[in-house]
Amino acid sequence: MAVRIASGVGIHVGPSQKECQVCKKFFIERGLHSHISRTHDMTLGEYYGKYYPRFDRLTKEPIQFEEVDEYFAKDFNTHDNMIAWLKAAPKEEAKKYLIDCLVKRVEAKELKFAPSFNEVQTTRELPPYRAYRHFFGSYKAACEVAGVEVLFDDTIVPSKRTVAPDTILIDTREQQPLPFKNSRQQKLAFGDYTLADEAYTYTYVDRKSEGDFKSTVTVGHDRFVREVERAVQMDSYIYVVVESSIKDIEKNNLTSAHKANLNYVWASMRRLQHHFPKNLQFVFTGSREKSMKLIPYLLAYGKELWPADIQSLLSQKGK
Repeated sequence: MAVRIASGVGIHVGPSQKECQVCKKFFIERGLHSHISRTHDMTLGEYYGKYYPRFDRLTKEPIQFEEVDEYFAKDFNTHDNMIAWLKAAPKEEAKKYLIDCLVKRVEAKELKFAPSFNEVQTTRELPPYRAYRHFFGSYKAACEVAGVEVLFDDTIVPSKRTVAPDTILIDTREQQPLPFKNSRQQKLAFGDYTLADEAYTYTYVDRKSEGDFKSTVTVGHDRFVREVERAVQMDSYIYVVVESSIKDIEKNNLTSAHKANLNYVWASMRRLQHHFPKNLQFVFTGSREKSMKLIPYLLAYGKELWPADIQSLLSQKGK
């Protein structure tokens, strides 16, 4: 005799059968939804809203239904509602919620490391990065409470030093080279920029325009993976420095004649960072001029900054 086991979306009989809450018949998971619309003349939103009602923590209004997994993962109808609730909630309740969100994300995606600054920025399911800083002092401190290792450390403070005008090597295939004063062209095994001779730090920068970035993590994904694998073999590190910001990329995509699937773009970026956690980091500067200012520092500091969350450091400095 089959045993019924309660779950978030129905009563299961065996590993893949679910019970229709209207007629109490059982279906394999993919058949339940077509049965509901065909037999009971209900939309999935109506079905889940009636039998599994969920409400926005701030407004107490029903959670808007788009698809099943998202419906059960959401606690708010908008990100603004989440932020408003965090501001109004008792401190300990807000802190618990922040940790719960972090743990759920790590478990759901089977991550070894906590999401980085850029991942939080591109994942609407997670609370703002600044909320973790506000309630815990740093994102790293929140991750320690959650029992999760950080991918990049937001507490690293670079040592104060003067960045010498070392010679920067520019790959011969770089189509729009930045006009560094002390530079020369040379074919590189990977990346577009690194330091020459005694100043070499095993650190490389791959400069990307907005369009280049989107192509790299989508149609150029496999080629880019091979490039990073070469860096791993040479005990080196690649910063992908993008001449745009996350906000501008999302804004520009809205008016583009050829819209990209940004959910796919961001997801691909996140997967790449987790696949190469000690050898790769994406950094969004906002402009070509800011990229030119940042790159010499990344190259000169080398291994000192590899574990640091560069985007988080830039956000704290208001750059």
